[in-house]
Amino acid sequence: SVEVRGPLGILSLFVAEGAALREWTAGAPLQTDQRARLEFSGPQRIFGATRPDNAATLRTLARSTPRPASLGALEAQATGADWRDVAQMLLGADAFRPAFDQFSRALELAPTDAPALEGLIRSAVGSNQVDGAGRRLSQLASQPGNLAARLALSRLAASQGQWNDAARLAFSAVQEQPANADALVQFASILADTGDAERLAPVVARLRAEAPSLADTRYYAAMLAYLQQRPDIAAREASAALAAAPRPARAANILG
Repeated sequence: SVEVRGPLGILSLFVAEGAALREWTAGAPLQTDQRARLEFSGPQRIFGATRPDNAATLRTLARSTPRPASLGALEAQATGADWRDVAQMLLGADAFRPAFDQFSRALELAPTDAPALEGLIRSAVGSNQVDGAGRRLSQLASQPGNLAARLALSRLAASQGQWNDAARLAFSAVQEQPANADALVQFASILADTGDAERLAPVVARLRAEAPSLADTRYYAAMLAYLQQRPDIAAREASAALAAAPRPARAANILG
């Protein structure tokens, strides 16, 4: 579903109005009961193997059209959270490219916003802008104290199979803040995915000490037991992880 959380979400979709819209649509055939072409061509355009990039055409129109004063006023006072909400609305509609742009805009105002950082990764993968996301996250991660951006950069590297880079970034975050659950979880994720039980064991021990009730703690304890070929302990920990957080149900994979 597409979630609109405020007026900016609606007005940010503005393209054209009035004379500019009439000029742009001049000569276009109307959709009527006698000419219902969209009834048949619409689904093909949406679900077909190829589809024209109408959004690019609309963005060109928007750049050449005067913007409503109400939109300008909203944009002037918008916060990073406001732009993040717009970006999440677009991401929910699978509009990956504009979502990426708006997540980037949100991070300019709120560079440690965790949902915006995660959204930037998801929209980058969906719009083939992984390199651009890497550059943006690298800039943010270089800011003193921006641990959230460093962990996001680690997740991006892991999503591309760059395990050494992902592990290095996560390990540096754990070194900087040994009690930070987010850093420990990210490092545990990489070690579990690469099957490194030896290095995962002390990370799980640290998670048990710092965040014993966290569902991720039980999940990575289950993964550790699984890698160590201790199925009874793995099943017990996986069941506890599912009880704490039924979704996502990744722990169910351990139970079989």
